[in-house]
This record gives sequence, structure tokens and C-alpha cells, in this order.
Amino acid sequence: MENLKDKNLGFFMNYFSSLQIWDKFGMFRREILLYNSLAKEFNKIYIFTYGDMKELDYAQYFEKNVIIVPKKFKIPDVIYEFLLPFVRRKYIKECDIFKTNQNSGAIAPTIAKIIYRKKLIVRSGYVGSDFAKLNSWPLYAKLYFWFAENFSYYFCDQAFVPTQKGYNYLIKKYKFLKNKLMMMNNFVDVDFFRRKDQDKKYDIIYVARLDGKQKNHRGLLEAAEGLILKILFIGQGTEKINILDEAKKRNIDLQLKEMVPHQEIADYYNSARMCVFPSLFEGNPKALLEAMSCELPVVAFNVPGISNLIRNGETGLISAVDSDIMRDNIQRIIRDRTLAERLGKNARQFIMDNFSFKRLLTKEIEVYKFLLKK
Repeated sequence: MENLKDKNLGFFMNYFSSLQIWDKFGMFRREILLYNSLAKEFNKIYIFTYGDMKELDYAQYFEKNVIIVPKKFKIPDVIYEFLLPFVRRKYIKECDIFKTNQNSGAIAPTIAKIIYRKKLIVRSGYVGSDFAKLNSWPLYAKLYFWFAENFSYYFCDQAFVPTQKGYNYLIKKYKFLKNKLMMMNNFVDVDFFRRKDQDKKYDIIYVARLDGKQKNHRGLLEAAEGLILKILFIGQGTEKINILDEAKKRNIDLQLKEMVPHQEIADYYNSARMCVFPSLFEGNPKALLEAMSCELPVVAFNVPGISNLIRNGETGLISAVDSDIMRDNIQRIIRDRTLAERLGKNARQFIMDNFSFKRLLTKEIEVYKFLLKK
């Protein structure tokens, strides 16, 4: 296998994203774990971000051989993406392999791959075109993803997708991906996200951005109406006021925390009796994986991105999208502690077997070595 110690990796963040945004939404420490670990394998890692010069303030949290390359000009991200391979060519030319974070932002590294003849991995936590359709995004967004996917998948050397559904969707849509696409699950730091014996302050926890459609906080509140429960929502978003008003109208004891440091989130999971995840569609939700790793019993809907994670009655309780059924499942967890214990332990084992950070890190390193040997 190829030795990576004299090789450099270029990681391209998705546009409209930055280390500052990762930090704002409590994702920073979780996301940098992978690149700090990969830094021990590579000579250098360059992180190409769409943030301004304040991005450099985050260098203190990375290994010394991780170099942050911020946005050079104050112009729209969608324009900068096309310029990035040229205005940052000094760093890009030093890379031996490029990796994307999502389908958005994949155009820049694909242009760089063609110009500088490097290897390219296109990673997508969710399939951009499918996600745009599900969210009813405007036509220009759908056109962007159509181009970004066709362009990057055609020229890439390898593509990662975290779910079987996403894999099947992409193979059907882009037949030329057949020999390039592989499943690479999102990871969980199972040593950090584990069960702890501590007091239960909440009956239900749900960690998700506060939006008006996908995450479906209202569905959970509807299911909880009439039950005497303490509920904790963690997340930021435009629907904060509406969600609080809805909880008040339904006389629900809801606490909402917009921001929790990543190093504290495992304690919040362990302070709850269960995780209820009412989302209407997902890619491969890291918040759910982390809750399962903490041995929380999960109640959720049988929807894309969830159905592949929860085996009903084994690693959680899932149902059709129906608040009455969700209410019944919440009550089952409350009444039957033996069931709750069993679901939590099975959920933890499922994460250990399929999403362990160390296992997936080893798998990703093997891909880099294989590609650079070709």
C-alpha cells in the first residue's frame, strides 16, 4: 500500500460553509476529529473554506500540519467556487488528492483535478439534487446540483455516500458511477458518545436545526400533547419563536437551547430518557447516531435516512408518519423500562458495529492509499 507520509490532502468545504459556521452550529469539534486524525497519516492537509480571514483563528484546534486556506476575495461563494482552483493554485498544486465535503462545493475540486491531474474523491452526506427536491428549493438551486453532480461524479476517481438508499439512487441516476461509488458511513466517536450514569432531567431530547419542514418539531409537540413530559430541543434556526409558541399553546414543558458546546452534548443525551426523532427525511443524521451511541432508546418515523438505521422493536421504535402512533411509542418507552434498556443497548451495539470512528477512519485511509497507488 502507498505511504501517505509524503502526500498532501486537499479538503474542500461546501460553499456557504466555513469553520465559523461549523462552530456556530456546534459541529466544529465533531467534524475536525477526522482531519486531525488524518493529519497523522498525511504530510499536510489543506482545508479550503469559504470563510474569511477569521478562519485562521481556528488553527489552534488543528494539528500543526493542517493548513487553513480561507476565501481570498469578498465575492459571492457561487462565483468564488469557480475561481478557487486558480486563485489558490499555490496550495492546490501541492495536493495529491482532493476530497469534497458535499455535492455543493464539488465544482472547484473537479476543475482542479482536471487542470492539475490529481485524484478526486466526491463525498456526499446527502445527495444534493434529491435534497433540493425534497426541500422544494428554487430552480437555480436544482440546476446547480444537477451540474455539480454530473460534473464531479463523471470526473471523480472515487465517490462516498453514507446510505444504501443514496447508493441505489446514485447508481440508478449516474450509471457511470458503478465502479467508483462506495458506501462510507458517517462516523461516531463511540468513546465520547457513550452511556453515563447521571440524573435524568428530561424525558425527551431532540437535537436538530429549527426549520419549518424537514425536522418536524411540530410533529413531536403534537405527539407529546396531553402527556406530562419534560422535553429538550437543541438547535438553532428560523422557527425558534414558532416552536416555542406551539409548545406554549399545547401546554408542553419545553426547554430550548440554541447552542451547546460539542464537548457537552453527550452529557445532554445522557440527561434524557429517550431520543424522539420526528424528521420527515434525512441523509445520515449524525445527531441520531450519537444518541444511539449513548444507549438512548429512539422513537422515530419510518422515512428515508431513518429506516436504514432503526429496526423496529430491536434498535428503536419506528412507525408511519402519524403523531398518534408516535405518542403510543413514547408511552411504551416510558412504561416499559425493560424495553427501553434493551432498545438502548441494541442501538449502541449497532453503532459500534457500523459507525465506529476508528473502523471508518481505517477504511478511508485504505481508499487514499489505493487511489494514490494507481
